[in-house]
Amino acid sequence: MALGEGEAADNPAYGHDLLRRAAAAYRAALSTVDGRAPVDAAKIKINLAYALGLLWNGTRNRQMLNEALAMLDGAIATIEGTPERRHVADAERARERILGALARAEAA
Repeated sequence: MALGEGEAADNPAYGHDLLRRAAAAYRAALSTVDGRAPVDAAKIKINLAYALGLLWNGTRNRQMLNEALAMLDGAIATIEGTPERRHVADAERARERILGALARAEAA
């Protein structure tokens, strides 16, 4: 994901391809841990949401933002009240950015 984020500015096609592959890898990881390791799944959902937000920057596909928001909401609900609570602040900041992007998309 970090490589895709860096490449997106200089080589958008390659950067977005890397970001799509990162999102696919996070989705695949979710299918192996969801239910058995809910906190781990929540952390993966936060990363997936971040990747989708980065992809949205290049595609303006609102479905990506909606999916990212759902991932973050689920992750926040799972992590709150656990020893991994420190991840909630990051997820809440990402959630606010996504809500802002959705508002800008609706205004356009």
